[in-house]
Amino acid sequence: MNLVSFIVPYSIVGLIILIIIGALIIWVAGILLAFLPAFIVAAVVWWITGNELLAGIGFLIVAIISLTQRRK
Repeated sequence: MNLVSFIVPYSIVGLIILIIIGALIIWVAGILLAFLPAFIVAAVVWWITGNELLAGIGFLIVAIISLTQRRK
């Protein structure tokens, strides 16, 4: 068996795996950037009030607003 014919299929599989991993990283980064304002609002509300429920409500409201505005 030739060494090149042995290596080429594995390098193609490795390339496909790296492309999938890169796409997942880009997708996760996009989600984090989309929810960044909601994270900031939740952190500020929690810092001011110390109440996790209010911080969660603030996060949900800002996340819903940003998702509805982003779809257009």
